[in-house]
Amino acid sequence: MKTVLILSALKTVLAASLVQISGFSPNPTDIVAYAYVPNNVQPKPALIIGIHCCTCNAAYAASFITPSADQYGFIGVFPQTNRSGQCWDVATTAAHTRGGASDPTAIAAITQYAIQLYGVDPSRVYVTGESSGAMMTNVMAALYPDLYAGASAFMGVPFNCFQSTAAPSATAAAPWDSVCATGQRILPAATWDSYVINAFPGYTGSRPIMQLWHGTADTTLYYVNLGEEIKQWTAVLNAPNAGTPTAVQSGWTRTQYTNSAGQVQIEAYSIAGEGHVLPLSGMVSPYLINFFPGLKGPTGATTTTTTTTTTVQPPTSTTTTTTISTTTTTTTTTTTTVVASPTTTTASGNCSPKWGQCGGIFWTGPTCCISSTCTPQANNAYYSQCL
Repeated sequence: MKTVLILSALKTVLAASLVQISGFSPNPTDIVAYAYVPNNVQPKPALIIGIHCCTCNAAYAASFITPSADQYGFIGVFPQTNRSGQCWDVATTAAHTRGGASDPTAIAAITQYAIQLYGVDPSRVYVTGESSGAMMTNVMAALYPDLYAGASAFMGVPFNCFQSTAAPSATAAAPWDSVCATGQRILPAATWDSYVINAFPGYTGSRPIMQLWHGTADTTLYYVNLGEEIKQWTAVLNAPNAGTPTAVQSGWTRTQYTNSAGQVQIEAYSIAGEGHVLPLSGMVSPYLINFFPGLKGPTGATTTTTTTTTTVQPPTSTTTTTTISTTTTTTTTTTTTVVASPTTTTASGNCSPKWGQCGGIFWTGPTCCISSTCTPQANNAYYSQCL
C-alpha cells in the first residue's frame, strides 16, 4: 500500500503544468505567456496558441486545450494581458499593423519564440481564442499568415471590424467598438478582403484555414458577425463554394466552404439558441482537433477519443505566478441540450428593432422589422437582420 501511495504521489508531482516563459521580444504591451508541455510530447511537436477572453487569463484559456494536449502530445502556449479588464487590443491602428506597437506583435513574438524553444514543427502551428481572444485570432490570421496553418475563433468578429483612434496601452482598458459588437458594421466581401490583403502587402504565401463558431443568441458580439467573418475569409481564401449545412449534433450546424480544388478552407458553426458562452463541451475535441489534424501528429493520425468536459468559471481577477497547476476531468458525453432562441416582443408587436435579428435557419423569433427591412445575410443562411 505504501508503494502505491508513493507512486501515486510521484505521478502527481510529475504531472504537466503551465509554466511561465520569458525571453520573447518585441513585447510592446508587456504581456506574459505560459506554456503547457505534456509528458508525452511529440518529437518536433505541433503548437497551438490559445488566447483568453476579457476578464480571463492564461489558465482559463488553457483549461479547454490541455486535455487534448495530453492526449495527442502537442504543446499549448497561452498569452496573457494584465491590462484593466484583460481584453486584447484588436481595435487600434497599431493592432491592425504587422509589427505595430500592440498585442499582436507580442503574440507573434511569443509564437516564434515557442517554435524555437520547443523545436516545434513550423508547419503545424495553430491559433485559437474565445470572445476577445477570438477577435485576436482573426487579427493574427490576417497579420501573420506566415506563422499559422489554421485559426479557430469562438465568438469573434472580422479583422478590422473593431476600430479605434486610441493609442495602445499596456495598462488601460482596450478600446471597445459597439458598432461592430452589435452587428452594425456590414460591409461588402471585397472590403473585408482588402483589409486582410493590405495588412501584409505583397504576401503570396499560404494562409491559415479558418474555423468560425457563434451562438445565434449572442448579445455581446452579435451573431451577424459570423456572417461578416464568412464574407471576409471566403474572399481572402478564394473559397466561395458553400456546402450543404450539416447538423453535426443537436443545434450545431456546420457549413464548409471550399476553393476551386474542392479543398475545405473555412468551416462555420452556427449554435442554435446559445449566447456568449462558447466553447461548449465537445467543441475543441473533436471538432477543432479534427479540423487541425496536424495537432495529432505529422500525418494527422486518427486516434480513438472521448469527449472532454471541462467546467471552469471565468476568473474575476488575475494572479501572475511562475507555475499554475491545472486539473482536468475527462468524461464521455453523448448528448447536448441546446436552448431554443426566445421570441422577442417589442413595443410595436412581434417585430425586431433596427439591427436586430429577423430570420434565418433555426430562428423562432420575430420575422418583421419595426422601421427597417429584414435582409438575409450573404453566405449565412442562419441570420437575417433588420437593416
